[in-house]
Amino acid sequence: MALCGSASLRSSIARRETRRGRWGVVVRRLRAKINKGLATRYLAAGEPQPRLGHDVAVGHISYGGVVVDGQYLTFHELAAILSAHEGWQFKLEIVDPYDAIP
Repeated sequence: MALCGSASLRSSIARRETRRGRWGVVVRRLRAKINKGLATRYLAAGEPQPRLGHDVAVGHISYGGVVVDGQYLTFHELAAILSAHEGWQFKLEIVDPYDAIP
């Protein structure tokens, strides 16, 4: 009987370690995704007026404006940013807030 209990205990520990390993993978992936999102800046830093740093901006739509890099921009400010690219083409894409943006 002691052997049976011992084998059961080893099996239980192995299952627990497997679950921890899976959660570890999930947490590492989540941290990597967060770090990537925080490391990417779309607005040029240290500018008196906001401007695009890489001709791309990702953010979310808010009441009366948008939020990019945690900074609220009114639609008027966004129009000023876009007017600096007069004559260029653009692509506007509205994405579900729960979808990943590549």
